[in-house]
Amino acid sequence: MSGGLILAFLFLSRHPFSLILATSILGFLTGSRLFKNSDPWEVLLLSPGIGFIVVILVGLFFGRIGIPFSVIWPTMAVFSVVLSLKTSIRIKIENFDGAVLLASIFLSFLVRSFYFLLPDYRAADTWFHGSKVKMILLSNTPYFSPSLVPEYFSKTISNYPPGYHVLVAFYTGGVSGEIIYAMNALRLFEIAYLPVATYLVGKKIKREIGLIAAPITSVSALYFYFVQYALLPAFFNYLLFLFSAFVLFEVREERSSPAILGIFGGTMGIVHPYQYIVFQIMALLVLRDLRKFSYQLATSLILMIIFMPLPQKYAEGTVKVNSYYPNKDNPEFLKHMLKYTFVSNGQIIFGLAFLLGLFVYRPISGTFFVILLIILNKIFFRVHVPVVSAIWNSERAFMLATPLIPIISAQGLYLIIRRWRSLGVFLLIAGIALAFPYVRIEHLASESSYLLDDETVDFILKVHKIVGDHEVLTACEFDSGRWIPILTDTPIKCYGGGVDNATYIYVDSRGAGELRAYPLDVTQLYSKYGILEFYNGLWLLSRVNKTSSRAIEKVCSYYLASGEISWLNSTKYFVHGFIIKNYATQKLRLMGYPYAVSVSKNSTILFCTKEYIKMLEIKIAVGKGREKANIYVDDRLALTTELSEKPKVLRIPVNLAPGLHDIRILCNCSYLNPLGVEYVRFEGG
Repeated sequence: MSGGLILAFLFLSRHPFSLILATSILGFLTGSRLFKNSDPWEVLLLSPGIGFIVVILVGLFFGRIGIPFSVIWPTMAVFSVVLSLKTSIRIKIENFDGAVLLASIFLSFLVRSFYFLLPDYRAADTWFHGSKVKMILLSNTPYFSPSLVPEYFSKTISNYPPGYHVLVAFYTGGVSGEIIYAMNALRLFEIAYLPVATYLVGKKIKREIGLIAAPITSVSALYFYFVQYALLPAFFNYLLFLFSAFVLFEVREERSSPAILGIFGGTMGIVHPYQYIVFQIMALLVLRDLRKFSYQLATSLILMIIFMPLPQKYAEGTVKVNSYYPNKDNPEFLKHMLKYTFVSNGQIIFGLAFLLGLFVYRPISGTFFVILLIILNKIFFRVHVPVVSAIWNSERAFMLATPLIPIISAQGLYLIIRRWRSLGVFLLIAGIALAFPYVRIEHLASESSYLLDDETVDFILKVHKIVGDHEVLTACEFDSGRWIPILTDTPIKCYGGGVDNATYIYVDSRGAGELRAYPLDVTQLYSKYGILEFYNGLWLLSRVNKTSSRAIEKVCSYYLASGEISWLNSTKYFVHGFIIKNYATQKLRLMGYPYAVSVSKNSTILFCTKEYIKMLEIKIAVGKGREKANIYVDDRLALTTELSEKPKVLRIPVNLAPGLHDIRILCNCSYLNPLGVEYVRFEGG
């Protein structure tokens, strides 16, 4: 009883990490009743998955019958007390296996250098999911009308599969300001637990395969592919896929019911249908029993029909769509994905083991081959296969193999270890050591492209405190400002080409972008609008307030430069046009590439000096051909020159007093022919 009360307290504390812990314990209490014939050690490891499913289905059930979502926390607390009343726990801990899993979890964080920001990808994906969570909290239900969605959110969030968002909404504790922290807490748990879930599945084939697969998962390249950092529901579904795969093996061994498997699979489909499609393929190959397969399939489809917002419309779309994207559905891109996953990024040992492992357990390997067939069909034949052809493109299809790859590689290494133990163990350690530095760079590059961190969230909260319920103009595209209405109750207006009617403007000058740059140039704004608040490249400007001396001091202190500005030393001075918060450019920087890259016709460098400057020296180039460039210093034309691929050192006489200054480079540059600036040097007089 006391244990139940402690668990109830965890649920009522409403903190993201305590709620994740509480969900896992609740999962174990539930699992000990649902999986009575299973190994208690395996049920313990399955517990988080069971807990996730309980929370998701309870939240969706409440929504369907009109119970407010806010009732879910006390409901879980009461449920946990009831479940704990007659629970006897007998678990034999597998000491060696547990040690391997703990080492694999540690490796997952070590290879990422324990470096984590908050998951706001520069494109719309993470913001889209955050806005759906916000609407669940605002409307107190997962099933809200599109008419309730503000114009700065996408109306389509109301129809998007709600599984992931219900879970995140639960982990916020009902507080909007916790949305991004709940998303991050779940993401960190996924990173920690993926080796454990992989072990669970591998162990059902052979215990040794599970033990080998766990550390491989920690350094498997496809988990570090930059797109994974944007698709949070899809990444979460890898975990649900592995949990469901474990239950699939339990059903095959008649230790569990096809109905329970259908609940796991159906919940996966409610999170996102792509991984569900692959799971059904694997279920058919593993079970080889049409009755069991049909039973679990029917159960999962019934769940999806009940809990999808518009199941008929969603089903019609997946049946009719034959998606094709030429930039991804081509042989070269498939070659790139295969090389990225099995050869590059230090994966050659695990790649060769993967080839060997394809011949070990055919249902797992067969699932991978079916994924390849889906991709080949998209590239070469484009035959419309209902449901399967709805998968967006070859990239997304290939990513569905992410949780399978470490298991298949482990199967290959197991064949070696079975015959030559020392050689196999050496290859496992060598494979991890070889992959480590490469996937570490992949993580650091992707993580550094996130737009949110604790300080950015604090600035957004400060914006809310200053402006209240007044509207704030923000770029929305490549912009942390789009999180203002998610984390607070302050509304925003998305930039549409003009700022004249805006009372408040939020500018994020830290260089987010892809093929286009962030649209607002702060140097063209702060002289016309007062600087109301500033923090490390984040600006709140006001039409009705003047810039205070304190604000100027904060800006000047941050952009203070002495001697030289360079991309490798600090990115902060490159405030417009330059692509900084981006996986590709961050990776280039980590590898020592010296040029700050701009894809804009207008590229701006902002700096502050305490001394008089008489000469500027700029090393500059373009990607190809020749381009005419006009260089302005403080809005005065200082030089007209022609740039080429060969770096050019420009010396520009100036007369700059101590204070804030900017250099603006105008050229016909774009992502097809970018501008590169290596350094700006100052000479005093």
